[in-house]
Amino acid sequence: MNEFNFSIVNDIAEKNNVCMKKICSVAKGSQIYYNIFTNHTQRPKCCTKWEERLNDTTIEWKKCFYYLNKINDVNMKWFQIRIVHRILGTNVILKHMGITQNENCSFCNVDRDCIEHIFWRCNISRNFWDRFVELINARCTNAVNFRLTEKLVILGIDKVIKIDGVFAFMLVLAKQYIYKCKLDGIVPCVNVFLRKLFHRYKIEKHNAVLSFMYNEFSAKWHPYIPLLQDRDN
Repeated sequence: MNEFNFSIVNDIAEKNNVCMKKICSVAKGSQIYYNIFTNHTQRPKCCTKWEERLNDTTIEWKKCFYYLNKINDVNMKWFQIRIVHRILGTNVILKHMGITQNENCSFCNVDRDCIEHIFWRCNISRNFWDRFVELINARCTNAVNFRLTEKLVILGIDKVIKIDGVFAFMLVLAKQYIYKCKLDGIVPCVNVFLRKLFHRYKIEKHNAVLSFMYNEFSAKWHPYIPLLQDRDN
């Protein structure tokens, strides 16, 4: 019994589905597929949440996700993705899941352990960033009264502050270090982080040599070499 009044014209199955028809509709080139993926206005829910948390509706989300996708290191990219999409494990989330009983910050044990508190609003984290900025301004010739903001630290962008690729790399690496300190129950230390940064610099340098891109690598890192001086080998 046809309850929905459907009429069957024929019983011949399509040789190709809709997707394959679209793919085969052009002789060559990928522009049509690029347009399909980019011509939309939908955005992740995290954008609205961050606008509420940071009290800013002018965040340049296209730039944010553009720089996010430019992160080459898979581990660092996944870490920043979890921050941007607000899925990084915090004590608030762990308490909601029944894993822990305390939702307060692992550093100060006063305020709730949310992402913005871990990386910026906690006094322990702010002391780390203040010392880091102090060293940047004192040692790096490309920095003139440089400062950090909450948006720059968390999302990697700020309309009024420009940074280069190396500093963006250092920001994510520093956040990874702060988060590990939170998990290990220790206070972040700039000198310890700089030793980790120097170790990572040597790895990146080695990879640049292997890929015949040392000159480009050296030019990008040159302004920040004074930060790495006097580090343990």
